[in-house]
Amino acid sequence: MISSIRRAAFQVSNRILYAAVTQQKQLLLGNRKIRIHPFNTDTNSIFIHIPKTAGFSVSHAIYGMDPWHFRLRDYQEIADTSAYFTFSIVREPASRLMSMYSFLRRVRAVSPQLVNCKLAPDFRSFLEEYTLQMKAPTHPMLYSQLEFLTDRKGEISVDFIARMETLAADFEVIKQKTNRPQAELPHLNRSPAKAVLKPDDLRFIRTVFAEEYERLGYPDA
Repeated sequence: MISSIRRAAFQVSNRILYAAVTQQKQLLLGNRKIRIHPFNTDTNSIFIHIPKTAGFSVSHAIYGMDPWHFRLRDYQEIADTSAYFTFSIVREPASRLMSMYSFLRRVRAVSPQLVNCKLAPDFRSFLEEYTLQMKAPTHPMLYSQLEFLTDRKGEISVDFIARMETLAADFEVIKQKTNRPQAELPHLNRSPAKAVLKPDDLRFIRTVFAEEYERLGYPDA
């Protein structure tokens, strides 16, 4: 358990550091506010970057920068997305959650909405806290993969969905569709070794994310 004193101390220091880091990234990249960037126009494409699906590597290979984590419906508010090639990458839900757990434990500062997830003492505690926060998500890392991919009617409306598990082959499609045939896929922002997935944890994930498993076509066993 995390003591209330330690939690409060972390929240204060984290808030200051996170604000500074976010401001710096906004000044350098300008990617914390949704907009159609020149690289979207140049490639006639929009990348829906779901956290912890190798999207950082793909966005840098295609665009030279990361457009950050905006949903398809966010882009539909500012542009006619049917005029663009929209694409995304998905990942087996349990693997994605283990990667997210490792990432949050590693980074120094997180959004205030993710503090409880970061301070979870073990993977199961993280899962319980994460799924609790997902009920009223206030940060992109708390959105489900389906939340990123669906329109206002709840339909998956992205033109092409790659899988992290088959990304080498799927990246070839992305390169051609974005007119970036010479792009090479680096491996950036890699998380360290993930948590050990216990059978009870996997059952918990499969229950909570049953719709995601079904609609994204991942086997349920």
